[in-house]
Amino acid sequence: MKIPNKKAKYKKLAIWTIAFAVIILLPDTSMYWQRFKLRTETLPELYKGYTELDSLLDDYYEVVRINGGFIEPVLQTNDSTIIIITGNSLETETEAFIENSWYKINLKGQLTDSLKLKFRQNENHHFDTFNDYILDTDQNTYNTWLINNNSNGIPIKNIADNKRFAQKEVDNLLDKEKYLAVSFTDTISGEAKNAHKLFFLKNKTWHYLITDSLFYHSSTYNQNDKEVKYTVTPYDSSTLFQRTFVHKEHWKESSFWNISQYLTWGTGNGSSGNGWDGTSYFQITMPKKNIYFKQFVTVDEDGTLRERFNYFIYKPIGGDYLLLNDIENRRNYLIRPKSKFN
Repeated sequence: MKIPNKKAKYKKLAIWTIAFAVIILLPDTSMYWQRFKLRTETLPELYKGYTELDSLLDDYYEVVRINGGFIEPVLQTNDSTIIIITGNSLETETEAFIENSWYKINLKGQLTDSLKLKFRQNENHHFDTFNDYILDTDQNTYNTWLINNNSNGIPIKNIADNKRFAQKEVDNLLDKEKYLAVSFTDTISGEAKNAHKLFFLKNKTWHYLITDSLFYHSSTYNQNDKEVKYTVTPYDSSTLFQRTFVHKEHWKESSFWNISQYLTWGTGNGSSGNGWDGTSYFQITMPKKNIYFKQFVTVDEDGTLRERFNYFIYKPIGGDYLLLNDIENRRNYLIRPKSKFN
């Protein structure tokens, strides 16, 4: 009887074990390598004290977060005042409300006045702010609070009841007028036909007319010319607002053997690009000193940075504050001296 060769048996087992390990580990080699490299990239001591904007602590400046609720431009009413506009839904056990707010901010970044218009959700109101006026295009009224703090509604009259104007007629009528705004309406004079109300300013008084045509590309249509002129946009480079460091913290590639990634709808069968999750570190130059904050960032394999928040930055001439407007996420950050320094 032939005695089995134990050495050969162990050698064969070792070969199969190594082959099996290679099959398991080889597809994930890049993942293991990237994660190993991350463990060697420590965050420099300089950036360990940074916080996010919402929790920024400073002995001179404070950060006030203002949630927009909907997209409305920040307005420049005069050299010393801007208007921040917000809207929010409010609910009680029995009713739902919508509140629209306008805030006047002076050169110190302080609130000097505000207007709040609150109504039930089932009521017909729609507020639009055009230049120096606040219009309720559903109720056909406007007020002059932005100019003189008067919030009383002034009626806006249809210039020609039961008439629909053709586009050429509107162009001729409004050829020399400064501003034209458009609001959609479903029914006019009891007719179930789509139409548009065009609001226009003439001799410092608002009027409207009805038309079947669209006028967004009309020669007489103008955007709000009171919007603030931003000093820096997300696409600019500036000494005012600088990213000083990016720290990669997590390699996003998952294991080849994570079978669920190939079965999930919308994943492209696991073919989406890899990259890193990490943190961006920023420096903002304020009139008195620099302030610092951090925020989440993703980094593509080609080095492209993708921020969750991108800021349009307004710096008032002769002012003490800075406004960071994250238009996409509908929020503003007002960085201003603390009250004891004003």
